[in-house]
Amino acid sequence: MNLTTFLHDRAVREKFYTEFTKPKVLGHPEPMCKALTKHYILVGTAFDYMARLYLLRMYPKAKRQQTVAEMTAKQLNKPNAWSDEFNAWAGIVFGMSFDIVQGLLDFPLLAALQNTQTSADEPCTYPFLLHRDVWLIRTIASAYAAEVQDIVNEAKDTRERYVSGARVPTKKLAEQCLKLAQIDPIYRASRPDPWLGITDPKDVEDLIALFHLFEKQKWLRGKKRIFLNPTFGKGSALVGNADADLVLDDVLVDIKCAKHREFFGGVFHQLLGYYILSSIGGVGEPPRPHMINHVGVYYARHGELLTFPVQSFITEDELPNVQKWFKQLAKKTRD
Repeated sequence: MNLTTFLHDRAVREKFYTEFTKPKVLGHPEPMCKALTKHYILVGTAFDYMARLYLLRMYPKAKRQQTVAEMTAKQLNKPNAWSDEFNAWAGIVFGMSFDIVQGLLDFPLLAALQNTQTSADEPCTYPFLLHRDVWLIRTIASAYAAEVQDIVNEAKDTRERYVSGARVPTKKLAEQCLKLAQIDPIYRASRPDPWLGITDPKDVEDLIALFHLFEKQKWLRGKKRIFLNPTFGKGSALVGNADADLVLDDVLVDIKCAKHREFFGGVFHQLLGYYILSSIGGVGEPPRPHMINHVGVYYARHGELLTFPVQSFITEDELPNVQKWFKQLAKKTRD
């Protein structure tokens, strides 16, 4: 479970709609950066990585937590990561099923295992794969895990150079962030990307445009306390896991790369969920008390930040009761 799945629970959703009134956001502006492909989630995740890189260069002392890609690489490549049980993908800790393994057989990097040529246009399949072919599955899993580690290592080297002030081509940053974004679904949904390490030039172009628009945002300047992809200690543990995009001083910001600048109830509830978790468990790792007075959404394709004072939804006097029913719902959902 995570915060998103928790908020999708019917009882939780109804409670949020009962307790909180979503503010009205008027207007439907046209996006300044229109999507160039249908890889919406991939580009959105890649932009999260790229935005954090930019902020880390701007604020080298920002509190930065381990990224999802880094956690995934560590998990996949740790000693004794394999299981002798005849389960999915040779026991990789995420419990993937055999259909995922078969999907990985289309991955170009792995074609060499059987000296078979393949390309993105002509995917390769291996109909001879049987459930007893544990060796082949482990070989595939090992190759995939190694590729994940290589991507993370290369991105780390580039990040260190970029943050130190060295000149790094924006195209290279975009390509690496897209590759990192390809890793995230392994951790979040146990779904490996069969085209890991291969980027679409249109996605790169799209990401660069979003990045240049982000660079122009004046609200990013002059901050004193910055948390990048922060978790919320025991608050996050209540819902399995939860990490926000940014906390800048007293403002918690969620980044959206949606085509339309629409403030849905789900987005509103996500912001409030982050705020409640932060009030329970603090911010960052190790978690520490940190006052959040505003929550907001940055619409990356529109170059627009919308913020709202939390006191207009949850007053200081109401917060203990909100924390109480939130914890009760979290426990009930887990059970």
